[in-house]
Amino acid sequence: MRITLSIAASVLFSAIPCFGWGQDGHKAVARLAQSLANPTTVTKVNNMLGVSHFEDVATWADDVRSASRHQGPLSDSSTPQGQEAHRINLDFPNNGNWHFVDLPHGLSGYDDTRAAAFEGNDDIVHAINRNIDVLEGHPAASDASITKQEALRFLIHFVGDIHQPLHCSDQWYTEDGNENAHAVSIPTPPTNGLLEDRGGNQLFFTQTKELHAFWDTTLVKDIENGNSDFEEAVADAVDPSWTTPAGDVHTWASTWATESFKLGVQAYQGISFGKVVPQPAPKQPKIMIRLPGNYENDEDPIAQTQLAKAGFRLAKLLDAIMPTVTP
Repeated sequence: MRITLSIAASVLFSAIPCFGWGQDGHKAVARLAQSLANPTTVTKVNNMLGVSHFEDVATWADDVRSASRHQGPLSDSSTPQGQEAHRINLDFPNNGNWHFVDLPHGLSGYDDTRAAAFEGNDDIVHAINRNIDVLEGHPAASDASITKQEALRFLIHFVGDIHQPLHCSDQWYTEDGNENAHAVSIPTPPTNGLLEDRGGNQLFFTQTKELHAFWDTTLVKDIENGNSDFEEAVADAVDPSWTTPAGDVHTWASTWATESFKLGVQAYQGISFGKVVPQPAPKQPKIMIRLPGNYENDEDPIAQTQLAKAGFRLAKLLDAIMPTVTP
């Protein structure tokens, strides 16, 4: 079997949703950020959003994306909330791509000159910076329909997403005559008859369980079940030595993406790649994998730290930009 992917098909498959950290993870990030942000920042954010807690909007960006498929709490376009989601999906049909960036293994990070072919205005780094621009009052013309309230909701979610390592890491594969997958570092050109795992979404360690969801939910559940208070466990992972990121806020997201990308590369270590299983069109083939026996225990603390970093950095980002934001 030989499978080739056109550029159009690659874009289509990349838009298939993957939900960073799941609901519980995103809410934990939002709660931590609210506990660490300056009180004036917290008051201003919550007043602008009309909520009492950041967590109330932590999964809104995922709900908007689900509404495009007529699913989830915003799917009813007869409600004001549903109408808002419908407008966003009409104005920004590629907003599903705002949640991630697929950087292939072999790069040094987001700012690697070779990464340009895998980045774009709709990736998560650009999405974070575009929403910062909206809040600062100088959106690009193409983003003029995004309100400041929507930009805040997007930021609260995307800072969580960018810290999920598989939201910034991707692998490409060739296959042999036995239909086994073999990883390659950087495909040239990006769609030269190769398979892509889309941040682990096409890597299955059982017939129904894939690697991306393992990071989104299984590792989060491990932290929850191993602690009497999940949010407290995430907060406890905050390192007292962490500081406010250096430089302009528009440079922070690319630095975070590079850090997550490197962790994503590490997350593939020890994985064995097996059979390539065709799927009915238009789905991509599944790539069957075997996880090393200690994989879950090894990755649990990394997930916990990344959740903590997301909450800490979201607080710092909001503290940096909110003082000059006008409602």
